[in-house]
Amino acid sequence: MGGGLFRYICCVIFWWISLPLDGWTQSSEADVLNQLNATSSDTVKLRLYNTLSRLYWAKKDTHQLKIYTLAALRVADTTQQSMQLGQAFSNACHYYHLKTLYPKAIEYAQKARAVFQSIDYTKGVSNVYNKLGGMYQDQGKYTKAIDCHFNALRIAEKSKNDPMISASLSSIAAIYETIEQYDKALEYFEKALKIDQKRKATESIGLTQVNIAQVYCHQKKYDKAKRYARWSIQNARKAKVPLIEGIALKFLAMLQSFAQDTLNATANFEKSHQLMSIQDQTSEYVALLLQMSQHYLRYQQLEKAKKYGKLALTKSLRLGTKKETKGIYRVLSSIYEQQGKLVQALEYQKKYAAYKDSLLTIKANNKLIQHELEYMYSKKEAKIKSDNHRQINQQSIYLYIISFGLLTVSLFSFFLLKSSRKQNTLNQELKEQQEELRAVNQHLQQKQTEIETNNQELKFLNHRLKSGESVITKAYDQLQTRNKQIKNNIRAAFTIQQAMLPPVALVRQLLPEHFIIYQPKDIVSGDFYWINKIEGKIIVIFADCTGHGVQGAFMSLIGHNLLDKLILQQRNTDPASILTQLNEQVLTALHQQDARSIDGMDIGILVLGKTTEGQKQLVYAGAKRPLYYLRPNNREEIQVLKGVRKSIGGTQAKNKSFVNHQLALPTGSMLYMGTDGLADQHDYQRKKLGSLRLRNILTELHTLPIEEQETSLFALIQRHMLNTEQRDDILWMGIRV
Repeated sequence: MGGGLFRYICCVIFWWISLPLDGWTQSSEADVLNQLNATSSDTVKLRLYNTLSRLYWAKKDTHQLKIYTLAALRVADTTQQSMQLGQAFSNACHYYHLKTLYPKAIEYAQKARAVFQSIDYTKGVSNVYNKLGGMYQDQGKYTKAIDCHFNALRIAEKSKNDPMISASLSSIAAIYETIEQYDKALEYFEKALKIDQKRKATESIGLTQVNIAQVYCHQKKYDKAKRYARWSIQNARKAKVPLIEGIALKFLAMLQSFAQDTLNATANFEKSHQLMSIQDQTSEYVALLLQMSQHYLRYQQLEKAKKYGKLALTKSLRLGTKKETKGIYRVLSSIYEQQGKLVQALEYQKKYAAYKDSLLTIKANNKLIQHELEYMYSKKEAKIKSDNHRQINQQSIYLYIISFGLLTVSLFSFFLLKSSRKQNTLNQELKEQQEELRAVNQHLQQKQTEIETNNQELKFLNHRLKSGESVITKAYDQLQTRNKQIKNNIRAAFTIQQAMLPPVALVRQLLPEHFIIYQPKDIVSGDFYWINKIEGKIIVIFADCTGHGVQGAFMSLIGHNLLDKLILQQRNTDPASILTQLNEQVLTALHQQDARSIDGMDIGILVLGKTTEGQKQLVYAGAKRPLYYLRPNNREEIQVLKGVRKSIGGTQAKNKSFVNHQLALPTGSMLYMGTDGLADQHDYQRKKLGSLRLRNILTELHTLPIEEQETSLFALIQRHMLNTEQRDDILWMGIRV
């Protein structure tokens, strides 16, 4: 699950099993305070302050916890390594963790670990490793979290402590889940579940079951997820742990929401919120708020969706939970978009995009695999040594038996030497036994050589593992630096490309009723538009250059500059002529006469002329891009002016020429044009939006005010792309003439 509640409960388990027996009694708070007032010994005070700290930590009373933890640190003798000093540092770690002050919490955790290691208190060391792992995981530092959890697992297996083994396995599984290695996450969660069922730990069983339910949700195996969620609810109620019940109810509600069981989903979400609101400082509570916001958004209850989304964002930013924060930005963007507040929607969409960097996940995945191999290798090494030791013992016994047999034969031969008849036979038998003994000795020497060779191979493998870790770390640092440089360069290119587009004020002046949806796949785009007025004619151009991102952006700069030259300098306003000259100049600019190259662009050029007697005169020419139009109050099928099946630039047939389409439309008619990124975008089931569906949508929208058309079309795009990635740049324009 990787959530705050999971790590909180694991922390409780490790804290209790690692407590030292001395100094922990069932005394009341009043008894401890009386003892504190009656003593002048700093050693006794330290023990009593630690007892009070543990008491208030269990109550999550951070104010009293701070008072007694700091009091313990003031009287502690840091020059003497002791159990109570380690416990004082551990209590300080708990306090700063509850306050989400991670640097201070980690500092005291490392101090506690050093003390427990110095006094050889393995349970305390394991507890601290798991505590560190949970805090690093909270901050998204998965590599450090992995190190800590595997260290804790080794200690737990060595001491055969089942609760610690189970919690460590679950922590490792949670990281596998976070980096989307779901099969491995299930493997480790199921190992933990078997241990919990064996020791009949109802609370831990319920917690692990809800973790498994979440993994099945990620894999879209909803029937299995629902089954484990219900089992978890039963065990949580049996163990009387409302927080685990709340999380299981959350997953059940999510599945019901997906299945459009609205009433049950809403009821279970509200019940989960009631149970989990007491843990409002955990990432699991943030995840619940996010799911509730998505649920109400799915059923168009936008105010409720925004309420829970805003609350989730506030708590997520306070906790620093990156994964939840990314999802909250995305759902808030969708909410504001559906409310028609496009500025806020775009702001949250940009914040969501900033969280898309996956380098950390890749490194964590590689590190996790490396640690698992190292862990399996250490077990294999121990098994090889054990087998070698057993084999040597067996061979030694065999040698002793043979030696004893030879001694017996020798004694028997001594008595039979008196008989000359059997003398030769006995001598021959003795020689044969000696040959066997030499063969056994030779076999033992070979085995000893094999053992030494195996040991050398083990040392070599260990050296290579350490070298590999160093290479991975260095490569990751280089990747980070290179990635930062590339991002800075692309952001500078984005500023240049934005300056290339026509000013908003000019577009509004020339086209009073219009909308433009411009949504690059990456930071910079291969799509662009060009709008200006020349000799009393308004020229509108949209283009889709080969590729997207940096490749497409460079091509768009070439196209934009050539259009400026052809139209602004040469005063050319004929669409087909502009396309013909643009094609020739792109071929020349990219040297495509001599080399086979597919770089180019699909483009449409619309020239709006005068309005006479209520009719708007227009001319259109397209290179692989159509123009759609609808007359006012017309519910019939949308009309299309098709472009020539020939792109600008690239290697293609030369016998096709660009053609002008002239048309007169009544004022109030709608024109639609754009690139193929919208129609080609697929949903999470990999089904494209498609040109036919797009035409039907435009037919339904064209009578609406232009602002509502833009809002509806933008919302459609976002809903269609939900739970999938944008595959190409999107540019779509609507103009009412």
